[in-house]
Amino acid sequence: MALTKITGEGVGTINDLTVDTDTLHVDSTNDRVGINTSSPTVALDIKSADDNQIQIANTGGGAAFIGIDSSNVLNIGRAGPVDIAFQTNLAERMRIDANGHVTMPYQSAFLARPSSQQANLAINTNHTIVFDSEIFDQNADFSSNTFTAPVTGKYQLNVHLLIQQMDAATDYYYINLKTSNRNYDQYWDNNDKAGDNSNGEGRSVVVLADMDAGDTAYLEINVPNSGAAQMDVETASAFSGYLVA
Repeated sequence: MALTKITGEGVGTINDLTVDTDTLHVDSTNDRVGINTSSPTVALDIKSADDNQIQIANTGGGAAFIGIDSSNVLNIGRAGPVDIAFQTNLAERMRIDANGHVTMPYQSAFLARPSSQQANLAINTNHTIVFDSEIFDQNADFSSNTFTAPVTGKYQLNVHLLIQQMDAATDYYYINLKTSNRNYDQYWDNNDKAGDNSNGEGRSVVVLADMDAGDTAYLEINVPNSGAAQMDVETASAFSGYLVA
């Protein structure tokens, strides 16, 4: 590599440096460095005909690359069967393994169930369903039967209730998935029952909900002013959700 130009003022100061004009150019006036360009337009300007414009390697042979290919697609990757991990605040937030599986250990996701039966629900009352047994709570967004959205986005929310001992004399019931933006209701008519439904029924609410940061979601069930206070919510019920986008 030929040194074609060095100019400077004072010991240890180089105002402008060009080494192989088409390979490396240091523009001290604009605080820019160009590789394969003598007119860098940003702090580090790299021009290359290769798909992998930047490569970082260790002495063990592992190499990572960043580049824009001939189809103008930005590629970030590593050679060989290795994982790629992304960090913020010195903690791993996302990983792509060598087979393409993506895991995000802090992405909001939860599943909670009742630890005991919620029995003999009073009539003419809105009952908050108790989900006090967390199966998992990734990012710790679920507490006191309530999910709180950590960021604004779209959340998949899933409710499954197993209800038993429904009184045939009760006209209808409804469950209400309540979020800060809107409610998601499911009604069902109980008039077609010839007798009390001791075997129970499963009811579900599945929605893709828009939630703002700090919005909450929880579940209520309403028993209208008819029939006896005998309906139970069983421990096979579940409330789950996760951040989609």
